Amino acid sequence: MSESASDFVAGDIQVSGCNLGSLSGSGASYSATCTAPSSGAVTINVAANGFTDSVGNGNTVATQYDWTADLTTPTLTSVTLNSNNANNDYTIDGNTVTLAFTASETVVDDPTCAILFGGSNAHNTETVTNTAGNDWTCTVAAHDNDADGSVTFTLDFTDSNGNAGSQVSSTTDGSTVTHDDTLPTLTSVSISSGGDSTSRSKDGDTVTITFTASESIQTSPTCDMEFGAGADADNAESIANPSGNQWTCAVVTTDNDAEAAVVFSIGFTDTAGIAGTAVTATTDGTSVTHDDTVPTLTNIVESVNGAGNGNNGDTVTLTITPSEAIQQPVCTFQSGG
Repeated sequence: MSESASDFVAGDIQVSGCNLGSLSGSGASYSATCTAPSSGAVTINVAANGFTDSVGNGNTVATQYDWTADLTTPTLTSVTLNSNNANNDYTIDGNTVTLAFTASETVVDDPTCAILFGGSNAHNTETVTNTAGNDWTCTVAAHDNDADGSVTFTLDFTDSNGNAGSQVSSTTDGSTVTHDDTLPTLTSVSISSGGDSTSRSKDGDTVTITFTASESIQTSPTCDMEFGAGADADNAESIANPSGNQWTCAVVTTDNDAEAAVVFSIGFTDTAGIAGTAVTATTDGTSVTHDDTVPTLTNIVESVNGAGNGNNGDTVTLTITPSEAIQQPVCTFQSGG
């Protein structure tokens, strides 16, 4: 007040949109708190001639005080999480994780953002940016020291009037990111032939490599089978994924394939884009050798354990010498021509 008044009371104050508390003070200085129960317009006014000074002069009308009460808790209407990996659901070392979010109203600089890898704080520091209006991003570059596992986060924010929003720790669209710092491997690799022998193939047999990856890998792995080093299979290899992390690589042999041990190389990359070390050996010692040569018998000798020609009760023996290792032969004796 410009001067002392002895008859100024709470009833001299007209309010709208707030609840006036008790008036305290004296002389030329008084105070009271007016609390808004909800968001909206608030006015406080003192009309003319509501109180008087020491000689009875009535007061002039006060300048009306207007403001808008904001009791609304801010929220995040959109929260997404991705990375700049080719598969944006995964990160590898050096990728950037981006948490993009939109506030329901203006928030003060800056929201607090914490990004965690496998439950541990990111090695690098997060950067928070106000890209436009109420749109924000929180980014961090993945590091070799960051743990494998799910990328999680917390966001804390306050609007321009000091109302704190509830901490946010999940996306609104279900997006997720997983950090992968582990080299994929093949835990099981075997090779076999579909012919009469699992370790040897002839023309028309199918040679199959069966392998199991330590984790999900991209479709498809690369597989190169050769019949002897540097001699590519005549037919193209076919790759299949029977189930889970199990794969097969198969090729049908032809007359053009060289006679030699079948060698191979398998290349593979996990879903995060980490390439495994090419595999060129089985894990169980299996092998296949391609045989395109017709076996022959170089020596055939028939003998009998009796005197002269074979008689009843004598044992007739046929001795043969093959040109190479053979399976159990079928031998048929015929008497009398």
